[in-house]
Amino acid sequence: MTEVFKHRIPDTVITNSYLDPGSVHGNTISIINENNVLLLEKKSVLHLTLDSDVDVKSQLKPTKNPLIPFPIPLASLDATKYFETNAECSLVNIVADRASNTIGAVDQDGKVYVKDITNLTQVDPNNTKRRKIEDQPTLQSVYDPNSYQKAERGGCGISISGDQMVVSRFFGKDAHLTKKNATGYTLERVIHSPQNIMKCKHFTIKKSSTPLLAVAEHSLISIWDPRSFSSVVKISRTHGCIMDLAVTDRASSTLLGVTGSDRDVNIYDCEKWTPRYKWNNSIKYTPSYLSFSTVNPDICYAAGFDNNELKAGNFVNQKLNSSSLFNQGMMGDSRWLGMDMIEGDTMAGVTQNASVYLIKNAHKMMSSQ
Repeated sequence: MTEVFKHRIPDTVITNSYLDPGSVHGNTISIINENNVLLLEKKSVLHLTLDSDVDVKSQLKPTKNPLIPFPIPLASLDATKYFETNAECSLVNIVADRASNTIGAVDQDGKVYVKDITNLTQVDPNNTKRRKIEDQPTLQSVYDPNSYQKAERGGCGISISGDQMVVSRFFGKDAHLTKKNATGYTLERVIHSPQNIMKCKHFTIKKSSTPLLAVAEHSLISIWDPRSFSSVVKISRTHGCIMDLAVTDRASSTLLGVTGSDRDVNIYDCEKWTPRYKWNNSIKYTPSYLSFSTVNPDICYAAGFDNNELKAGNFVNQKLNSSSLFNQGMMGDSRWLGMDMIEGDTMAGVTQNASVYLIKNAHKMMSSQ
Protein backbone atom coordinates (compact mmCIF):
# COMPACT_ATOMS: atom_id res chain seq x y z
CA MET A 1 0.00 0.00 0.00
CA THR A 2 1.10 3.54 -0.72
CA GLU A 3 1.77 5.54 2.45
CA VAL A 4 0.83 9.23 2.35
CA PHE A 5 2.01 11.64 5.05
CA LYS A 6 0.97 15.28 5.34
CA HIS A 7 1.97 18.26 7.44
CA ARG A 8 1.46 21.99 7.17
CA ILE A 9 4.44 24.34 7.11
CA PRO A 10 4.44 26.53 10.26
CA ASP A 11 3.31 30.12 9.71
CA THR A 12 6.49 31.34 11.42
CA VAL A 13 8.60 30.62 8.31
CA ILE A 14 6.24 31.59 5.48
CA THR A 15 5.14 35.09 4.54
CA ASN A 16 1.41 34.35 4.38
CA SER A 17 -0.84 31.46 5.29
CA TYR A 18 -0.31 30.20 1.74
CA LEU A 19 2.64 29.84 -0.63
CA ASP A 20 3.33 32.12 -3.60
CA PRO A 21 3.29 30.01 -6.80
CA GLY A 22 5.91 32.26 -8.42
CA SER A 23 5.29 30.75 -11.85
CA VAL A 24 2.30 28.65 -12.87
CA HIS A 25 4.35 25.69 -14.08
CA GLY A 26 7.52 26.17 -12.04
CA ASN A 27 8.65 23.38 -9.67
CA THR A 28 9.16 24.76 -6.17
CA ILE A 29 10.25 21.62 -4.27
CA SER A 30 13.21 19.23 -4.28
CA ILE A 31 13.44 16.08 -2.15
CA ILE A 32 16.95 15.10 -1.05
CA ASN A 33 15.95 12.04 0.99
CA GLU A 34 12.99 10.93 3.09
CA ASN A 35 13.97 13.32 5.89
CA ASN A 36 15.14 16.40 3.98
CA VAL A 37 13.22 18.57 1.51
CA LEU A 38 14.10 21.97 0.04
CA LEU A 39 11.31 24.40 -0.82
CA LEU A 40 11.17 27.79 -2.54
CA GLU A 41 9.35 30.56 -0.68
CA LYS A 42 9.51 33.90 -2.50
CA LYS A 43 13.24 34.86 -2.40
CA SER A 44 14.34 32.19 0.07
CA VAL A 45 15.00 28.46 0.10
CA LEU A 46 13.51 26.63 3.08
CA HIS A 47 14.89 23.41 4.56
CA LEU A 48 12.18 21.07 5.79
CA THR A 49 13.12 18.21 8.12
CA LEU A 50 10.42 15.54 7.99
CA ASP A 51 9.77 12.80 10.53
CA SER A 52 7.49 10.02 9.25
CA ASP A 53 8.26 7.63 12.12
CA VAL A 54 4.67 7.18 13.29
CA ASP A 55 2.41 4.19 13.88
CA VAL A 56 0.96 3.94 10.39
CA LYS A 57 -1.42 1.02 10.96
CA SER A 58 -3.24 2.70 13.84
CA GLN A 59 -3.97 5.80 11.74
CA LEU A 60 -5.01 4.24 8.44
CA LYS A 61 -8.29 5.66 7.11
CA PRO A 62 -9.87 4.46 3.84
CA THR A 63 -10.41 6.64 0.78
CA LYS A 64 -12.07 6.00 -2.58
CA ASN A 65 -8.87 4.24 -3.63
CA PRO A 66 -8.27 1.31 -1.22
CA LEU A 67 -4.57 1.38 -2.14
CA ILE A 68 -4.11 4.95 -0.88
CA PRO A 69 -5.04 5.82 2.73
CA PHE A 70 -6.14 9.21 3.95
CA PRO A 71 -3.00 11.33 4.60
CA ILE A 72 -1.35 10.51 7.93
CA PRO A 73 0.03 13.46 9.96
CA LEU A 74 3.82 13.49 10.10
CA ALA A 75 5.33 13.08 13.55
CA SER A 76 6.96 16.47 13.06
CA LEU A 77 8.02 19.01 10.45
CA ASP A 78 10.87 21.38 11.25
CA ALA A 79 11.19 24.31 8.84
CA THR A 80 14.14 26.72 8.71
CA LYS A 81 15.57 29.07 6.09
CA TYR A 82 18.35 27.19 4.32
CA PHE A 83 19.56 30.34 2.59
CA GLU A 84 18.28 33.72 1.47
CA THR A 85 19.04 35.38 -1.87
CA ASN A 86 19.48 38.95 -3.02
CA ALA A 87 17.05 38.34 -5.88
CA GLU A 88 14.90 41.22 -7.08
CA CYS A 89 12.03 38.84 -7.83
CA SER A 90 10.70 35.46 -6.73
CA LEU A 91 12.48 32.15 -7.21
CA VAL A 92 10.49 29.99 -9.64
CA ASN A 93 12.34 26.70 -10.12
CA ILE A 94 14.60 24.42 -8.09
CA VAL A 95 16.45 21.32 -9.24
CA ALA A 96 18.85 18.89 -7.56
CA ASP A 97 21.72 17.02 -9.17
CA ARG A 98 22.14 14.25 -6.61
CA ALA A 99 25.23 12.82 -8.32
CA SER A 100 27.19 16.01 -7.58
CA ASN A 101 25.26 16.97 -4.40
CA THR A 102 24.26 20.29 -5.95
CA ILE A 103 21.00 22.23 -6.04
CA GLY A 104 20.20 25.22 -8.20
CA ALA A 105 17.40 27.76 -7.80
CA VAL A 106 16.52 30.25 -10.54
CA ASP A 107 14.47 33.44 -10.27
CA GLN A 108 12.16 35.13 -12.79
CA ASP A 109 15.08 37.08 -14.31
CA GLY A 110 17.12 33.93 -14.99
CA LYS A 111 19.62 34.57 -12.20
CA VAL A 112 20.80 31.34 -10.58
CA TYR A 113 21.80 30.45 -7.02
CA VAL A 114 23.81 27.24 -6.65
CA LYS A 115 24.51 25.39 -3.40
CA ASP A 116 26.39 22.28 -2.34
CA ILE A 117 24.07 20.04 -0.30
CA THR A 118 26.55 17.46 0.96
CA ASN A 119 25.61 18.43 4.53
CA LEU A 120 22.02 17.34 3.83
CA THR A 121 22.84 14.02 2.17
CA GLN A 122 25.10 13.07 5.08
CA VAL A 123 22.91 14.54 7.81
CA ASP A 124 22.39 12.70 11.09
CA PRO A 125 18.60 12.30 11.54
CA ASN A 126 19.07 12.33 15.33
CA ASN A 127 20.68 15.77 15.23
CA THR A 128 17.96 18.42 15.53
CA LYS A 129 20.28 21.41 15.74
CA ARG A 130 19.09 24.28 13.56
CA ARG A 131 21.51 25.63 10.98
CA LYS A 132 22.27 29.32 10.88
CA ILE A 133 21.62 31.19 7.66
CA GLU A 134 24.99 32.93 7.75
CA ASP A 135 26.75 29.54 7.85
CA GLN A 136 25.21 28.60 4.50
CA PRO A 137 26.42 31.09 1.85
CA THR A 138 25.16 30.75 -1.70
CA LEU A 139 27.26 30.52 -4.82
CA GLN A 140 25.78 32.80 -7.43
CA SER A 141 26.29 32.09 -11.11
CA VAL A 142 29.05 34.28 -12.57
CA TYR A 143 27.20 35.35 -15.69
CA ASP A 144 24.89 38.33 -15.27
CA PRO A 145 21.48 38.46 -17.02
CA ASN A 146 22.04 42.20 -17.49
CA SER A 147 24.93 41.46 -19.87
CA TYR A 148 22.55 40.28 -22.57
CA GLN A 149 19.17 41.44 -23.77
CA LYS A 150 16.89 41.48 -20.76
CA ALA A 151 13.51 39.86 -21.29
CA GLU A 152 10.23 40.22 -19.47
CA ARG A 153 10.23 38.43 -16.14
CA GLY A 154 8.60 35.02 -16.21
CA GLY A 155 9.12 31.30 -16.01
CA CYS A 156 12.70 30.01 -16.17
CA GLY A 157 13.96 26.43 -16.36
CA ILE A 158 17.15 24.94 -14.98
CA SER A 159 19.06 21.69 -15.36
CA ILE A 160 22.33 20.61 -13.72
CA SER A 161 24.52 17.65 -14.67
CA GLY A 162 27.95 17.44 -13.04
CA ASP A 163 29.87 20.59 -14.00
CA GLN A 164 27.29 21.64 -16.62
CA MET A 165 24.31 23.89 -15.96
CA VAL A 166 21.65 25.18 -18.34
CA VAL A 167 19.19 28.00 -17.65
CA SER A 168 16.29 28.71 -20.02
CA ARG A 169 14.04 31.77 -20.13
CA PHE A 170 10.44 31.61 -21.34
CA PHE A 171 10.16 35.19 -22.60
CA GLY A 172 13.84 35.43 -23.52
CA LYS A 173 13.43 32.46 -25.90
CA ASP A 174 16.95 31.30 -25.09
CA ALA A 175 18.91 28.73 -23.09
CA HIS A 176 22.28 29.57 -21.52
CA LEU A 177 24.84 26.79 -21.27
CA THR A 178 27.39 27.27 -18.49
CA LYS A 179 30.26 25.19 -17.12
CA LYS A 180 31.72 25.10 -13.64
CA ASN A 181 35.35 26.00 -13.04
CA ALA A 182 37.50 27.05 -10.09
CA THR A 183 35.80 30.46 -9.80
CA GLY A 184 32.19 29.44 -10.41
CA TYR A 185 30.10 29.04 -13.56
CA THR A 186 31.06 30.70 -16.84
CA LEU A 187 28.84 31.15 -19.86
CA GLU A 188 29.91 28.98 -22.80
CA ARG A 189 27.17 29.52 -25.36
CA VAL A 190 23.56 30.53 -25.88
CA ILE A 191 20.84 28.60 -27.72
CA HIS A 192 18.29 30.91 -29.35
CA SER A 193 14.83 29.78 -30.38
CA PRO A 194 11.97 31.38 -32.33
CA GLN A 195 9.64 29.79 -29.76
CA ASN A 196 9.23 30.20 -26.00
CA ILE A 197 11.46 27.71 -24.20
CA MET A 198 9.48 25.77 -21.62
CA LYS A 199 11.97 23.28 -20.10
CA CYS A 200 15.49 21.90 -20.46
CA LYS A 201 16.81 18.53 -19.32
CA HIS A 202 20.23 16.83 -19.27
CA PHE A 203 20.37 13.10 -20.00
CA THR A 204 22.83 10.45 -21.18
CA ILE A 205 22.60 7.70 -23.78
CA LYS A 206 24.87 4.75 -24.47
CA LYS A 207 26.09 6.19 -27.77
CA SER A 208 27.38 9.43 -26.22
CA SER A 209 30.16 9.87 -23.66
CA THR A 210 28.89 13.32 -22.64
CA PRO A 211 25.42 14.38 -21.42
CA LEU A 212 22.98 15.53 -24.09
CA LEU A 213 20.45 18.31 -23.61
CA ALA A 214 16.74 18.22 -24.43
CA VAL A 215 15.17 21.66 -24.93
CA ALA A 216 11.39 22.08 -25.08
CA GLU A 217 10.63 24.85 -27.57
CA HIS A 218 6.87 25.26 -27.17
CA SER A 219 5.64 22.09 -28.98
CA LEU A 220 9.03 21.09 -30.41
CA ILE A 221 11.85 19.16 -28.72
CA SER A 222 15.40 19.83 -29.87
CA ILE A 223 18.28 17.58 -28.79
CA TRP A 224 21.69 19.22 -28.37
CA ASP A 225 25.24 18.08 -27.81
CA PRO A 226 26.90 20.91 -25.80
CA ARG A 227 30.01 20.49 -27.95
CA SER A 228 28.18 21.22 -31.23
CA PHE A 229 26.65 24.43 -32.55
CA SER A 230 23.53 22.89 -34.07
CA SER A 231 20.89 20.52 -32.74
CA VAL A 232 21.40 16.79 -33.16
CA VAL A 233 17.74 16.12 -33.91
CA LYS A 234 14.35 17.80 -33.62
CA ILE A 235 11.22 15.96 -32.49
CA SER A 236 7.84 17.45 -33.35
CA ARG A 237 4.74 16.80 -31.27
CA THR A 238 1.39 16.79 -33.01
CA HIS A 239 -0.10 19.50 -30.82
CA GLY A 240 0.07 20.99 -27.36
CA CYS A 241 2.59 23.05 -25.44
CA ILE A 242 5.28 21.05 -23.60
CA MET A 243 5.26 21.41 -19.81
CA ASP A 244 7.80 18.84 -18.59
CA LEU A 245 10.44 16.33 -19.67
CA ALA A 246 11.66 13.14 -17.98
CA VAL A 247 14.23 10.48 -18.84
CA THR A 248 14.56 6.82 -17.86
CA ASP A 249 17.02 4.06 -18.74
CA ARG A 250 15.70 0.69 -19.82
CA ALA A 251 17.58 -2.47 -20.77
CA SER A 252 17.16 -1.81 -24.49
CA SER A 253 17.45 1.98 -24.69
CA THR A 254 16.97 5.34 -23.01
CA LEU A 255 13.46 6.79 -23.10
CA LEU A 256 12.50 10.48 -23.16
CA GLY A 257 9.07 11.31 -21.77
CA VAL A 258 7.20 14.48 -22.75
CA THR A 259 3.91 15.86 -21.46
CA GLY A 260 2.00 19.09 -21.88
CA SER A 261 -1.25 20.87 -22.56
CA ASP A 262 -2.69 18.03 -24.67
CA ARG A 263 -2.61 15.92 -21.45
CA ASP A 264 -0.85 13.01 -23.20
CA VAL A 265 2.48 11.51 -22.17
CA ASN A 266 4.58 10.73 -25.25
CA ILE A 267 7.58 8.42 -24.86
CA TYR A 268 10.44 8.57 -27.40
CA ASP A 269 13.27 6.12 -28.02
CA CYS A 270 16.56 8.03 -27.65
CA GLU A 271 18.45 5.51 -29.80
CA LYS A 272 16.27 5.95 -32.89
CA TRP A 273 14.53 9.23 -31.92
CA THR A 274 11.14 7.73 -32.77
CA PRO A 275 7.86 7.49 -30.80
CA ARG A 276 7.75 4.37 -28.63
CA TYR A 277 4.84 4.57 -26.20
CA LYS A 278 1.96 6.89 -25.37
CA TRP A 279 -0.26 7.36 -22.30
CA ASN A 280 -3.42 9.09 -23.48
CA ASN A 281 -5.28 11.58 -21.29
CA SER A 282 -3.00 11.16 -18.30
CA ILE A 283 -4.86 13.53 -15.95
CA LYS A 284 -7.97 15.67 -16.30
CA TYR A 285 -6.15 19.01 -16.55
CA THR A 286 -2.77 20.11 -17.90
CA PRO A 287 0.11 18.09 -16.38
CA SER A 288 3.16 20.13 -15.35
CA TYR A 289 5.21 17.35 -13.77
CA LEU A 290 6.42 14.04 -15.18
CA SER A 291 8.70 11.35 -13.73
CA PHE A 292 9.42 7.67 -14.33
CA SER A 293 9.16 5.00 -11.66
CA THR A 294 12.46 3.60 -10.41
CA VAL A 295 10.70 0.44 -9.19
CA ASN A 296 8.52 -0.53 -12.17
CA PRO A 297 9.99 0.50 -15.56
CA ASP A 298 6.51 0.55 -17.14
CA ILE A 299 5.06 3.21 -14.81
CA CYS A 300 5.31 7.00 -14.86
CA TYR A 301 3.72 9.76 -12.79
CA ALA A 302 1.94 12.93 -13.92
CA ALA A 303 0.79 15.88 -11.82
CA GLY A 304 -0.52 19.37 -12.54
CA PHE A 305 0.77 22.57 -10.96
CA ASP A 306 -2.45 24.42 -11.81
CA ASN A 307 -4.60 21.64 -10.32
CA ASN A 308 -4.47 19.13 -7.45
CA GLU A 309 -4.13 15.83 -9.33
CA LEU A 310 -1.36 13.21 -9.06
CA LYS A 311 -1.71 10.02 -11.04
CA ALA A 312 0.34 6.92 -11.83
CA GLY A 313 0.00 5.32 -15.25
CA ASN A 314 1.27 2.33 -17.20
CA PHE A 315 2.55 3.69 -20.51
CA VAL A 316 3.38 0.24 -21.95
CA ASN A 317 0.02 -1.48 -21.41
CA GLN A 318 -2.74 1.13 -21.31
CA LYS A 319 -5.35 -1.54 -20.58
CA LEU A 320 -4.09 -1.45 -16.99
CA ASN A 321 -4.96 2.25 -16.69
CA SER A 322 -8.24 3.63 -15.41
CA SER A 323 -10.01 6.80 -16.47
CA SER A 324 -10.78 7.52 -12.81
CA LEU A 325 -8.17 9.36 -10.77
CA PHE A 326 -9.20 7.53 -7.59
CA ASN A 327 -8.27 4.13 -9.05
CA GLN A 328 -4.60 5.00 -9.47
CA GLY A 329 -3.94 8.44 -8.05
CA MET A 330 -4.72 11.03 -5.39
CA MET A 331 -5.58 14.70 -4.92
CA GLY A 332 -3.87 17.34 -2.81
CA ASP A 333 -5.80 19.73 -0.57
CA SER A 334 -5.23 22.51 -3.14
CA ARG A 335 -3.25 23.05 -6.35
CA TRP A 336 0.22 21.54 -6.45
CA LEU A 337 3.15 23.97 -6.57
CA GLY A 338 5.87 21.35 -6.82
CA MET A 339 6.60 17.65 -7.00
CA ASP A 340 9.83 15.63 -6.88
CA MET A 341 10.86 11.99 -6.51
CA ILE A 342 13.87 9.95 -5.38
CA GLU A 343 14.86 6.29 -5.69
CA GLY A 344 12.29 3.83 -4.38
CA ASP A 345 9.41 5.96 -5.69
CA THR A 346 9.29 8.21 -2.64
CA MET A 347 7.73 11.51 -3.66
CA ALA A 348 7.41 14.92 -2.03
CA GLY A 349 4.81 17.47 -3.04
CA VAL A 350 3.72 20.88 -1.80
CA THR A 351 0.39 22.64 -2.31
CA GLN A 352 -0.61 26.29 -2.29
CA ASN A 353 -2.15 25.81 1.16
CA ALA A 354 1.43 25.25 2.43
CA SER A 355 0.82 21.53 2.97
CA VAL A 356 3.75 19.16 2.41
CA TYR A 357 3.03 15.60 1.28
CA LEU A 358 5.46 12.69 1.63
CA ILE A 359 4.34 9.74 -0.52
CA LYS A 360 6.09 6.40 -0.04
CA ASN A 361 5.77 3.48 -2.50
CA ALA A 362 3.97 5.66 -5.03
CA HIS A 363 4.01 2.82 -7.58
CA LYS A 364 1.51 0.92 -5.43
CA MET A 365 -1.17 3.46 -6.34
CA MET A 366 -1.65 1.20 -9.37
CA SER A 367 -3.97 -1.72 -8.63
CA SER A 368 -1.70 -3.97 -10.72
CA GLN A 369 1.08 -3.47 -8.15
